[in-house]
Amino acid sequence: MKKQIIIDTFGSDLGIYPTVKGTIEAKKLHPDYDFVLVGNKEEILDIFKKEVVNDADFKILDSRKYFLNTIKPTLIFNEYRDSTLGTSLTELKNNENTIGLITPGSTGGVLVGSIFLLGLLPNLKFPCLSSVLFTKDKKYFCLVDCGAQVDSKPSDLLNYAKLGNAFMKSYIKVDNPRIGLLSIGREDTKGNLVTKEAFNLLKETNLNFIGNLEPINIFNGEADVVVCDGFSGNVFLKNTETVAMICKNIAMKNVDGEEAKGIETNINGLFSYSDQAGAILLGASKPIIKVHGKCNESTINGAVKQLINLDKGNFIDNIKKDLN
Repeated sequence: MKKQIIIDTFGSDLGIYPTVKGTIEAKKLHPDYDFVLVGNKEEILDIFKKEVVNDADFKILDSRKYFLNTIKPTLIFNEYRDSTLGTSLTELKNNENTIGLITPGSTGGVLVGSIFLLGLLPNLKFPCLSSVLFTKDKKYFCLVDCGAQVDSKPSDLLNYAKLGNAFMKSYIKVDNPRIGLLSIGREDTKGNLVTKEAFNLLKETNLNFIGNLEPINIFNGEADVVVCDGFSGNVFLKNTETVAMICKNIAMKNVDGEEAKGIETNINGLFSYSDQAGAILLGASKPIIKVHGKCNESTINGAVKQLINLDKGNFIDNIKKDLN
């Protein structure tokens, strides 16, 4: 039987069409994988009819209940267990042929659901979110955690480093990822109590730990994995995207034509929502990609490619080795 990828159709700002359409395109590009769509079956079949798609090529799990961002995350494992997100997580856990889930849904629901409906890998208490970014030379690095746990302990940061290490080996094929710890200075003594203790833990591991990194050095390509708590990571990520867009808008005011198009292409290539699809939840027993609410067809396509790359790179096996 073919390996399967689950798509939660609910959560996009533009409704279910971009999610379903993106899945249709992904099926054409990856015929060796099957796709499970979770959502309103009638609406999904209407899109199939409009796009002239054979619905027999897809599995549809009908769910009419939606887990909104305003809903308390802990409700995912009781009264919202049958929502599109809850149904997706349950299918991911129970179907041994599934390799991962793509969802534009509630981040809080995904985090809590990954713990109580899907389950985490051994020796982990919390998952973390990883964002793939580019250095100034267009080389990949990942930021962990970028928003899952805002109050992290030193031992959590150590686990984030191990998760990021396995991710870069599996997804980017980096043999010995360089691990950097986000701090306010390069010196070993810089940082708050959590980062100082995390520094001491990291330097005692077999990881390729290169020490502290200041934010101004992150995009220089000095590290393959940048480790931080979810609060700092999320602030850093959002601030970076905002500054990039401001710079793009200022630059484009003074140019036009092909020059303007070139500026937009270059900056969007570094910071667009679609190129790297979304944040990857690391630590769950199977990978979950949380795509942005602004996702479109190409976002879903990118997320599918990410899951397939992780599957082919033996991502879960690599994480288990690092955690042990």
